[in-house]
Amino acid sequence: MVFNLDSVGSVIDGNDGMVYPMLSDGEYDVICGTHLSEVDKGWFDNLSSVDRDFIDSLFDGDYWEMKAEVHNGI
Repeated sequence: MVFNLDSVGSVIDGNDGMVYPMLSDGEYDVICGTHLSEVDKGWFDNLSSVDRDFIDSLFDGDYWEMKAEVHNGI
């Protein structure tokens, strides 16, 4: 199931963590998907607190812990 992340004009697949750009007609571009672990810093900087909390709820906060470990070289 995909969920809108309006603050960044994207949707996220709650099953596999793939992020897709949202199109103007409300659909999403399945060809241009990027895994959550690969999106750039600017994308994260633009996430609203509501969308960030939603991602936390989807992945139990594990994603942010992994991202910090990668950033710190752990």
